[in-house]
Amino acid sequence: VWTPWIDSDTVYIVYVGADFWIDEYKWGDVEYKTIDRLNASESKNVSLPERWSKYERPMMLDVWVDPENNFEEQNESNNHASAVIYADLVLRSVGTVFSEDGDLSGIKATIWSNNTLEDGIAFPVCNFSVALKDRDTGRTLLTKRIGENETIYGGEEREGIFNVSHQNSSELVLTPNRTYHFNVVVDSEDKPPYRAPGEIWEYDETNNEKPIDIGPDIVVDKIYTESLNDSSCECIVGAVIRNEGNFRAKNFSVRLHLNSTSGNITETVYENIPCLFPWGEHNETKLLFREVSVVPNHIYELVEVVADPENTVEELDEGNNEKETDLGPDIVVERFEVPRYLIVNHSADILVRLNNTGEVGAKGFNITLSPSVAYTNRSLTNLTNITHHVECLKPNGETLPYVFNWTVPPAEGVYNFTLRADPEDDVEERDETNNKGSAFLKRVFADIGYRGDKLEPYKTNKTVEGDVIFKLYTRWKTLEPNNNNTYSANWNVQIPDGAMIEIARLYVYWGWSWRRSASGDVPACPSITMKFNGQTITQSGNYTDYPVNATASYGRNYAYGTYCYDVHVVVGNGTNRARLRLNPGVNETGFQGMGLLVVYRGGDETYTRYWIDEGADMLIGGPTQTGHYTPLCPDETTTRVPFKECVGDFDKVGNATLITVVPFGDMGGVKVDPFFNVRCQNGLWKDKKRNGLYFDFDGKGFDNFYDEIADGVWGNSTAGIEKDIDERDVRDIIEQKSCDMLFGIQDRGDFIMPATAILKVTYPPDLEPEVPTRLNANAGASYNIPITIHNWGKSKAKNFNVTVSIDGNVINKTLISEIKGAGQEGDTVTINIPQKAPAVERIDTLEVNVSVDPENRVNELINKYPRGKQRKSNGEENNIWNDTVMVVVQSPGLPGPGGGGGTGGGWGTGTGTGTGSGTGTAKSVAGGTGQGGGESGGKTITGRLMKGVIVPGGKEAGGGGKGEFSPLRFFIQLVMLAATILLVYIGYLMERRRQNNK
Repeated sequence: VWTPWIDSDTVYIVYVGADFWIDEYKWGDVEYKTIDRLNASESKNVSLPERWSKYERPMMLDVWVDPENNFEEQNESNNHASAVIYADLVLRSVGTVFSEDGDLSGIKATIWSNNTLEDGIAFPVCNFSVALKDRDTGRTLLTKRIGENETIYGGEEREGIFNVSHQNSSELVLTPNRTYHFNVVVDSEDKPPYRAPGEIWEYDETNNEKPIDIGPDIVVDKIYTESLNDSSCECIVGAVIRNEGNFRAKNFSVRLHLNSTSGNITETVYENIPCLFPWGEHNETKLLFREVSVVPNHIYELVEVVADPENTVEELDEGNNEKETDLGPDIVVERFEVPRYLIVNHSADILVRLNNTGEVGAKGFNITLSPSVAYTNRSLTNLTNITHHVECLKPNGETLPYVFNWTVPPAEGVYNFTLRADPEDDVEERDETNNKGSAFLKRVFADIGYRGDKLEPYKTNKTVEGDVIFKLYTRWKTLEPNNNNTYSANWNVQIPDGAMIEIARLYVYWGWSWRRSASGDVPACPSITMKFNGQTITQSGNYTDYPVNATASYGRNYAYGTYCYDVHVVVGNGTNRARLRLNPGVNETGFQGMGLLVVYRGGDETYTRYWIDEGADMLIGGPTQTGHYTPLCPDETTTRVPFKECVGDFDKVGNATLITVVPFGDMGGVKVDPFFNVRCQNGLWKDKKRNGLYFDFDGKGFDNFYDEIADGVWGNSTAGIEKDIDERDVRDIIEQKSCDMLFGIQDRGDFIMPATAILKVTYPPDLEPEVPTRLNANAGASYNIPITIHNWGKSKAKNFNVTVSIDGNVINKTLISEIKGAGQEGDTVTINIPQKAPAVERIDTLEVNVSVDPENRVNELINKYPRGKQRKSNGEENNIWNDTVMVVVQSPGLPGPGGGGGTGGGWGTGTGTGTGSGTGTAKSVAGGTGQGGGESGGKTITGRLMKGVIVPGGKEAGGGGKGEFSPLRFFIQLVMLAATILLVYIGYLMERRRQNNK
């Protein structure tokens, strides 16, 4: 009941069980629920009654617990809660759907069930309509129904798509080149007698409708030029035409109008666009007006492009169909770079890069370099200008690099340089103020220190049975004598127990060292106090380099160098620590890192040759990324790294490792400056990286790329190379020239300092087992299977196992503590495996397997040279012998005299000697003249001992002269004996048959 005459905030309803509405919320008794028991900390759910399962309208739900106050509680204030049961459909968005070709295919409505009302319960909603209406007439054009199978729960979204396009198969067919104005309405169907509009009585009815406009919108997005692919330097005008609407535009024209500054060029042309889609790659076209050319060297003050000038297309926005601009050339001196250091009588490449930032070509103009003298140490005549002619500089950011190759006069001093592009004003430009470049006070020296020199040999072709270790710590830190003046490094060096240190050398790599003087900042070498493992150590070598000389205050003429220290007395196993302090005498010194070199004898005792070179050679070839630029080319900035004498025994070389330490080298992954495309031997280093490694294969230096072995080395993260250090295998390289080897470290604009180079050549061991495949034994007697282990490598092998299996059973495992290298006494070891011969004559076959170093404790020789019994080049592949051993067993006392042999070497009794040495008891299987090959001693007997019999000492006995035992002959004798027996037996049978027939 609602009565407008009640003027009060409170209404009293006196009717039990009545339902009524206040502010659109339904009120009334709902239901009582009884909870039998609720334990402490327990929760129970109470469901709404069945008659509330269908949504009707917004309702208020109140819940009271213990409404009659039957239970006394600690807190009586939390027994009541309320919530609004509601539905609120929101038309969240309206958009368009496009087909794959970019054309309109539908209108999409996104519907959301609002669940954000505080203290509210969003009821599931279904059975309502979504309509597409004509905004101008209000007429419903299309309707989508949301049924029960599409129920929207609180917080969920549903999408509905109206099939709308220009296609006849669409639900609603639209005509191109027109605009349409629609509204999308959610819950669009009224259902009396509800007071609210639509079928769903919602909490908020104001968010159910959104507009959408459909139509094309043609926009002139950009005016540009494209150069013709010829020598005319002319261009054509282009325009980017876009359809920023959502419906196609068809068959419209685009007009171009040109007017030059001089007024003598006026053009108007048209181009037609058949269709422009509203979406994807087809909503834009780059239209070129090919009927008219833009000639070079002119400014066009008015360039106008108008899309759809005839208004063929009805658009959503008619105000963006036109665009105006001006076009013209603009020559810019983008780069003008003179080397920081010039050298007398040395050519200097002065780098120039021109850029036409305009839209029109610049044709037929000059660029002129004008050097002049600021002051020199001798009088010079006027310097000559250098002029280059530019045929065409195309527009839109095209750049051209030019190199002015200027030969420096034979006079030290200071020079100025100016550059002017188009000095004759042949080109009409948009900006005439950016055609110049200048470089002042460039100094000429007799020579500069950035030229490549060499590293000095410290150790040449030394050998050690042990190892050579180098570890680098690298971190740049700038020190000042009185502030922040310490630098330290740690290394973990593992030195085997009992090893003897032969060399331990500490290197300190520093640079950027200077002091302030009356003439300015000059290079200065630092004085440092060095401690190693807590003990103060003294310097044992230093190398220094300067960009110019030790006294000049110019540019970045700082000192760079390497300090060396002998630490073989104080170096130890485990952690080693070096710490330096910078002393007064300089204003500043930068430290790039420290290196620790250790050469020890012991451990695995691998035979190793090594070379150590030291130095400090600053290099800059061409321009760096930080603005350093010298006139030197890479062939002039290559540090020579010599390793004199020969490697030797190359067939036994396993590895040859080159370690190069190049402080400040961190651009190995960066390409050289673009000017290398045209400078330095006509672009010989084009597209190379900023440093490289060379090897002098033919003894002619590093002037060609045939000598390059690595492009981009130090600091090439792409290749996995750290900055400042590189370690690589060079075995195959030095094999081509293994005497008086020469490597080269080259700078191409990285600004590096080659400092240390180590060549380490190792000769690993190569183990191989050998087993005789045939043995002789006396029936019932003991004999040995000799296992010989060879070492074909140059290094000794230590502490490895040999495992012997016979017929699949391991019968012996022997630890070999040491076997010498090839050519030394003790380069073979023999293991005798005792066996027992059977008591009867026969031939036994044994499947023997010998595995040397099965645990791979020994690193063995691997190269390309076959060696040993198996002729393998991979030393890890010849460690197994797996074959059949034939043992010929005979009884003693065979007829015929024979040569003597050692134990197990014969088959008879009686003493005798062969022509070898040793005693034994034997009678020969095969008779004949000659003497046996046993060991000396005893009586001389005639006959032959079977070849292959093993006598004491592991040597083979028997087999002299022409009476040697032959398996074929023995087989023939057996066949003849069998034939004789068979003939006798046949004769016996025939005689018996004859007797029976009598």
